[in-house]
Amino acid sequence: MIKIDSIKDYLTINETFNWGIYKTPRWNEYKNIVDIGANICLSLFLCNQPNVESLIAIEPNDEVLNIARVNLNHIIKGINL
Repeated sequence: MIKIDSIKDYLTINETFNWGIYKTPRWNEYKNIVDIGANICLSLFLCNQPNVESLIAIEPNDEVLNIARVNLNHIIKGINL
């Protein structure tokens, strides 16, 4: 389950998963992902490829960061942000 806070979050989810806007022909070559403006941290779901070794997600907005924390804690138990 993903926590969302606004219609913009819903649109981001739609763009990411239904439209696949972040998919590239070289996706299976990426080892490290840097997500600047992580929003609700959907980049974590994009990193489920076996070749991905690390993710750095940066979100400067405290309100949005709290939603990202909730989402990450649902996916990775015991994460400390």
